Amino acid sequence: GFMGKFLSLLLKQVKIISLFPALLFLICLVIISQAYVPGTWLSGWDTLHPEFDFLLNIKRQIFGVFREEQGLGAVAAHSHMADLPRTLFLWLSSVVIPQNLLRFFYIALCLPIGVLGTYFFIKNIILENLEKRLKESFAFLGALFYLFNLGTLQHFYVPFEMFTAAYAFIPWLFLTASNFLKLHTKKNLLYFSLVTLLAAPMAYAPLLWYAVFGSLFLYLLFFIRQSKKHVLVLISLTLLINSFWILPNLYFLLSGSAALVPEARINKIFSDEAFLYNQSYGSLNDALIYKNFLFDWTALSSNSNFDYLLAEWKNYLTPLVSSIGYFVSAIALLGLFFIKKIKNKSDDFTKALIAPIILSLIFLINSSFPFDYLFSYLRDNFSIFREAFRFPFTKFSLILMFGFSVFFALGNYFIYSLFSKVNRMRKFLNSLLITQVITLSAFLIIYMFPFFNGELISSKMFVKIPQEYFQTFNYLNSQDENLRVSFLPVHSFWGWVYYDFGFQGAQFVTFGIKQPVMDRDWDRWNPANEQYYKEFSYAVYSQNPQLLKKVLDKYKLGFLIVDENIIAPDANEYQKNLYLDQTKLLLDNSDFLVLEKQFNKLSIYKYDQKVSDIEKVKQFNSLSAEYKAGDIDFAYLNQGNYIQNTGSKDFMNYPLLNNIDNQNYLDKNNFELDNQKVYLKLNEETKKLTINLRDYITAENSIPVDIYTRRELDSLIISFKLATSLTNEELNIKREVPLGNFVSSEILLNIDKYQSLKLKNIDNLFEVNQGRVFIPTNVYSNISLYDTFNFEKSENRIVDNFTTLSNKSNFALNLCNKAQENQVFSVGVSEGGDLKLASKNSRACLWIPLNKIFDKEKLDDFKNLIKFQFNVNSSEDVIGRYCIFDKFLERCVKEKKYLTHESIIEDYFSISPEDLDRLELVLYLDGVNNNKLEEITYSNLELESGGSSIIFTLTPEDLFNMVGDKKISLSGVETMVLNYPENSLDEKFNLLESGHEKGECSNIDTKDYDRKLNQSNGYIEYVSERGSSCDYFSFPNLDHNLGYLLVIESKNISGLPLRVCAANPYSKRCDAYLALPYHKDFNKDVVLLPPMADGGVGYDIHFDNYAVGNIKSVNQLKDLKITPIPYYFLRSQFNQTENYSNEKNLVILNKSFDKGWISLSGGEHVKVNGWANGWIGDNLSNIRIIYLPQVLEFAGFIILFLTWGWFVILFKKGKN
Repeated sequence: GFMGKFLSLLLKQVKIISLFPALLFLICLVIISQAYVPGTWLSGWDTLHPEFDFLLNIKRQIFGVFREEQGLGAVAAHSHMADLPRTLFLWLSSVVIPQNLLRFFYIALCLPIGVLGTYFFIKNIILENLEKRLKESFAFLGALFYLFNLGTLQHFYVPFEMFTAAYAFIPWLFLTASNFLKLHTKKNLLYFSLVTLLAAPMAYAPLLWYAVFGSLFLYLLFFIRQSKKHVLVLISLTLLINSFWILPNLYFLLSGSAALVPEARINKIFSDEAFLYNQSYGSLNDALIYKNFLFDWTALSSNSNFDYLLAEWKNYLTPLVSSIGYFVSAIALLGLFFIKKIKNKSDDFTKALIAPIILSLIFLINSSFPFDYLFSYLRDNFSIFREAFRFPFTKFSLILMFGFSVFFALGNYFIYSLFSKVNRMRKFLNSLLITQVITLSAFLIIYMFPFFNGELISSKMFVKIPQEYFQTFNYLNSQDENLRVSFLPVHSFWGWVYYDFGFQGAQFVTFGIKQPVMDRDWDRWNPANEQYYKEFSYAVYSQNPQLLKKVLDKYKLGFLIVDENIIAPDANEYQKNLYLDQTKLLLDNSDFLVLEKQFNKLSIYKYDQKVSDIEKVKQFNSLSAEYKAGDIDFAYLNQGNYIQNTGSKDFMNYPLLNNIDNQNYLDKNNFELDNQKVYLKLNEETKKLTINLRDYITAENSIPVDIYTRRELDSLIISFKLATSLTNEELNIKREVPLGNFVSSEILLNIDKYQSLKLKNIDNLFEVNQGRVFIPTNVYSNISLYDTFNFEKSENRIVDNFTTLSNKSNFALNLCNKAQENQVFSVGVSEGGDLKLASKNSRACLWIPLNKIFDKEKLDDFKNLIKFQFNVNSSEDVIGRYCIFDKFLERCVKEKKYLTHESIIEDYFSISPEDLDRLELVLYLDGVNNNKLEEITYSNLELESGGSSIIFTLTPEDLFNMVGDKKISLSGVETMVLNYPENSLDEKFNLLESGHEKGECSNIDTKDYDRKLNQSNGYIEYVSERGSSCDYFSFPNLDHNLGYLLVIESKNISGLPLRVCAANPYSKRCDAYLALPYHKDFNKDVVLLPPMADGGVGYDIHFDNYAVGNIKSVNQLKDLKITPIPYYFLRSQFNQTENYSNEKNLVILNKSFDKGWISLSGGEHVKVNGWANGWIGDNLSNIRIIYLPQVLEFAGFIILFLTWGWFVILFKKGKN
């Protein structure tokens, strides 16, 4: 009709079809301009910033096989040198582009480059034989498909250069390779070579490049019969041009370094979670629209809460909008079938794409049958595969996107061709084409419309980096480059940092500092970096300046930078404290550190030690076993420089130094466990040694003693017997205590503040074992005895019922769980003094400040013992709980749960006047997820003060006198036995009667969670889906001066295993954080908790049943025990040899140990201090050391230059 003729004429006149590339570029330009936030840096998530110091970072890339800036140094796992072409491009661009815009400029440029490459590949290769208007129109639609899909979103939303580079250059690699196969010209071969070099930055993560190369290889393989020579030339050129990073990467893979990566603590915990994120989107439905793990990822929002990273997109992608994605993919699948219908020269190029598409699709639908079994087998049997393909989507989605873009164009052509065969439609073909292009373009634009509102790149990735970081760069770059730098706080072992100016992700400071930076992001690549963090953070959190100095000496640190921009926005309260005040106090009071510079929130402390790359030492020791993991390197702490024993007769024996792994698990090969004892296996050298018990007393902060009593006339004989398996001989301290006016048959014994025993049967003339306590070895212990009869006297009564609380100012009723619909909670006090709590779908908490009950003036200046008693009456299925809550520690210091009805609750706690203002009595009624109103009645509340009656002391000298000069021979001893009592410090612990009601602690709302008690089989089952079910168990009386064994018996039914945090209430930090193994039957794991800062008391053991996506996590917890151990003694030296003078010299290279370091002057290569390189020899005065694998990168550069030289010769000859 008229409209069709008019539009056809318009197209011919304006020639709009020839403007498709310009239109694509214009669309990309609009999207990019909307994404940028003016005045910011594009920085966050995973980020690269060579623009901070081009010369420094280019040098690191050229000498990039051993990454010296990565803490102690590491063999390059990421191929940093592959990023050299991009770095050089940015350096040239910096002449006209402002520094803060450079990263955004490159990433933004990748968008139109990839889109236009797709357009020209479809137009010039796939649809080459069609008339111009058709191939340009359908190439335009194919390019729009490549632009407007969820894959593009996920590769740009939190951009990482290697993925955007792949997005940009994959179409051009296929285009230039196809042109060469088609035309066989040297010009096209040169174009392919240039694109191959420009595409090298995608190899920063080598597996991405290997995935792309594998896809290109499959594509080229299709042509091997008809053009074998040209296919081999393309493959060979690809490998030759990339050899400058491929050869070093092969060294990483084959040298053993790659095998260590899955064993890193971060990877052990995170890698399985990462793969499950992928697997939860591993269906064909998700693969067809390129939807993957970022849709479940969370990020810190501006309001300091976590929300979905793609929250805006999740809200936008309604079922109706998402249907567009399936619709356009259906057209692509139609195009896949359409290739059978066409017979022309481009048919081969189209068919050649099928194999790469199938390969990519297999990796993306990894949770679908039968590929789920294949992936499970590969992950279970090959640790490198497990680590390498934890995110298959990032490696293979781009190839699938590109392939489907081609077939989307073909699908549209197929639809057009069907109409063209209908006679009545032929005169409307131009109108049909225009309508088809406009309609499909509109669908795609609507599908991804938030792109035009700035949602291509997350606004969270645009930050204003404070000027103090650049001031710090300038200062450090004027200092000694051999002095390592460490940033504080060190509250987390994760390599993910949050700053108050908006940055969140892996660190960015390394790119501007010439010194090596001890950052958590490097822990994945070298166990020595991870071990440094354990030792350094332990020294900080145990507030031990001497230990801190030893760590700085050992690892050659010169600068500690306290960064108060760093925040810890974790959802769990026990991780919120960064320990900044305590850390700065530790550094300020350390006489070996000087506050050198202050740049706003960055405080730079300098440790002035002389460090050189190579140092020569004469005094050193030999260690009997390799030091692998721990919080303290006792060998270095006590003896200084050491090497691993190389056959010397003189060596230090630390038999238990290597018995734990990097998650603090005890090595199961070195111990056995039964219900009451831990048996530590001894090596042959240890069996020859003798233990001095005085060393045992000296090593430990506290030692266990069993208290025995017997009556002797009017006195009580109290014996403090050393409780150790080291000797069968009875060693004790005795005290005769005149009982005077004591009339009760039960006496309360209190040691210092947190330990108490009720002494029973005190009239017995024979010794009675009253229980175990711990006595400090370095301070006096105050021991108090209380006559329980005193509590019956009316003058000691403080409160005799709940009527004291009738004044509402004396208590507060709060909701102690998340607010939700249909919640009821209330409190009331009757005239008779009974208190009634009620709750429905809620956890009601009644808070009673103790300063409202006690008169501070009437309390003794010394410790007062308080008897606490009340009746509780409730239905059987109602759970009540009380605790003494410390507002300073933000935790219960004493806690009890009651599961029975009509019970009498009785307890004792110690209090001093200064405690009053910080302690509160809290009564709980847990009715969470209970849709009926539950009530619990408290009555007959009695708070009585016993007052201290008898006080005496034990001194450290008493303990040394007890053991005298007692020595114990280990001759013939196979195992060292540690008693493993059911009761240690706390009351008898019952797992099923402890913990808390079901709760969720995810950053986002958990889809489903539950906590089930299985009384008959004695375990708790946790269930969660898309989120977390969590629980915790309190041990409020555990003294932090002691080390502990934490024994956990668990079973994994499905999903991720339980994660465990031993939360320190003082530092608000997990002193141990680990993922339990995948036990398919109940199994016990033993975790070592080291002693921490003096004065701390109590641990909360948190369990996190974390589930990813729709894959349920189901775990069962059967037992939890925690028992003290002589930590320092067990990990100390058993034979006391002194530093000995060696006939040979030791030369130390202060870089992380690797077999690639070679001494040209000879000498035996040894590991020094558990991490550094060393050589022992007679004549090492002028030693020369090289890193031999660096030759591989240089060889690659030579090959690259020779390749370009070959091109020069080729062009001079003037032949194809």
